[in-house]
Amino acid sequence: NNYYGYKVMFVDDSGKHFTPGANKKLRLPVKTGVIHKMPTYGIFMNNDPEYVVTYYSYKEDEDDPDEYVIKYKFNLDDVITGREQLADREPEIGVRKALVYDMIPIDDWNDGKRFSMDEQIHSSDMDSRQAVQ
Repeated sequence: NNYYGYKVMFVDDSGKHFTPGANKKLRLPVKTGVIHKMPTYGIFMNNDPEYVVTYYSYKEDEDDPDEYVIKYKFNLDDVITGREQLADREPEIGVRKALVYDMIPIDDWNDGKRFSMDEQIHSSDMDSRQAVQ
């Protein structure tokens, strides 16, 4: 089965790489259709994009680094931590790897842009993508 999760991440000065707040040395491509992977506890995410924006977005003015709200698609088998929280209202889970399904710049999010919630995805989509570390 496929699941969706959301995360907010900073974009580096080049605009080409995400920099996770917990691991500033890690660089992940700012691109849909690629697999993101993170070591140890994986990619921390939540099932509610509003929740991650409220609690994990730090952009308050033009001088702050750019951020994106990322919509990930992942398989249950890749959940490392928080699997028991999947049925919770606000789960925080760690995922070994996930497909960057969509992303919205935080400024656009703050102007009202949202993700489409009506797509149908097949599990074979993730297996056919090349992993990016």
